[in-house]
Amino acid sequence: MTFVKHFNNRGGNHREKSIGSAIFIDGKLVIRLPNTTEIVESGFIEEGFGVVTKTVPARKSPYTVIQTKIDLEDLPIELRGKCYKFRISAEQISENEFVFPFKKAEMMNKK
Repeated sequence: MTFVKHFNNRGGNHREKSIGSAIFIDGKLVIRLPNTTEIVESGFIEEGFGVVTKTVPARKSPYTVIQTKIDLEDLPIELRGKCYKFRISAEQISENEFVFPFKKAEMMNKK
């Protein structure tokens, strides 16, 4: 038998180290970034969400969190499911800019 790709034999939910994430469900968006950042500007970009930050000294809280309401019409059709929760890992495109592209959205199996 010839395999194209082998299974990973680790158990559990192992992900690569994430620098941040965006989670949204039913019009509520939560963006989480490291505690050494302060969010200056955030919003929609052509292919997802975008955040501009500035560097600050680390705080006691492990994360910087922003919560906001979003209009479901601004999301792609495949991400508008009622009662479905989606997660997007952050991509750092420069020292102070993070993007969350819709093409990397993953459906979470719990609310």
